Amino acid sequence: MPDVFDELKEVSPNETITAGAWNALIDAIEALYQEMAALESERPGWIVVTVRAEDGEEPGRELTGSEISAVAASAAADVEQTYFGRRVRGRYVISHLPPGLYDVRVTPTIASGFSAAVRRGVRVQPSSATVVDVVVSRAEEAGALPRVPDLFNKGLQEALDLLAGRGLALGQVLDAHGQAVTITTSVDETMGAVRYTAPPDYAERPVISSEPGEGVEVPSGETVNLLISAS
Repeated sequence: MPDVFDELKEVSPNETITAGAWNALIDAIEALYQEMAALESERPGWIVVTVRAEDGEEPGRELTGSEISAVAASAAADVEQTYFGRRVRGRYVISHLPPGLYDVRVTPTIASGFSAAVRRGVRVQPSSATVVDVVVSRAEEAGALPRVPDLFNKGLQEALDLLAGRGLALGQVLDAHGQAVTITTSVDETMGAVRYTAPPDYAERPVISSEPGEGVEVPSGETVNLLISAS
């Protein structure tokens, strides 16, 4: 940033400012505004999370504090950095987050009977709150096979997260034109789970159908295939 004070000198009232001094002043003001804008873009934001039940006796109800072990967010580009939320009036607030994309993971208690769930690609804006719902489903009974969840009309990335959350292996993903969609599979060591990531251009495309269909048990070693909208 230019140091305008280097140009200052003692002047008399009504004395005309020189062109050089005026230009230096304008440059300094512009640099100041740029620096202020840069600082504003780096201000941390926060995520407010509501945890709801997908199924059970009261679908859609909010889980209580006694049913949740932890709510945390990790930067999509740096899974080694995890931020934990605190419960505030029934919600979980994850604060002091640098702007960017985050994955939010909810870990229910074992006694609650619910499985962990992840909401991916949550965008945090500078100096503002991002409000999200994370839906958890009932954990499968010991020895029971996982079932395909309701995926119809859900965005591809949301559907992938539901499959990963239930421990279901992903097979092929095709669009309505028969074009194969490449899905990235990775292991999130911080979250301790397999992660499926859709290409950005496909992440919001709705699921038309799955094979097997909703509610079907999937034996170990078998996969779930998805058909998504062409646009």
